[in-house]
Amino acid sequence: FKMPMAALTWIGLILAVCPLAEAFAPAAGLLQLRPALGRAPTFARSRQLGLVMAEKQTFKNFDDMIENSKKPVLVDFYATWCGPCVMMAKELSLISESMEDKVSVVKIDTEKYPNIASRFQIYALPTCILFKGGEPVERVEGVVKHDDLKKLIESKL
Repeated sequence: FKMPMAALTWIGLILAVCPLAEAFAPAAGLLQLRPALGRAPTFARSRQLGLVMAEKQTFKNFDDMIENSKKPVLVDFYATWCGPCVMMAKELSLISESMEDKVSVVKIDTEKYPNIASRFQIYALPTCILFKGGEPVERVEGVVKHDDLKKLIESKL
């Protein structure tokens, strides 16, 4: 039996999604985007989300993460099937790189963590919420360009 090339391509795409699923393996399931500084980065490739450099961190729960973060946390609520979320992932990568000393960027898959999405009334994707001191201080729905998002974040710091 010889497998057609199209089937091999799909298998490759499916395998490419698996590392992203591994990044959500901790109990809290949080993926924090940060540029790698002197350490080996974890690369997660997804057909929808492209290449994302991430540092896997484990927190007791979502509240622990947003309350005990040393800097404000920008949380991106997304779904893997969401087209605009793909576009927003690229903008968030830029934010993560350019504002790494000012804000932490975290992605939450709303399908894997519907309770967190429901708690913050996430009805549109993507939705980004900026948390400062454990409290939401800004909310943005839809795709926002890097420059506009950066200005919005800086206005709340």
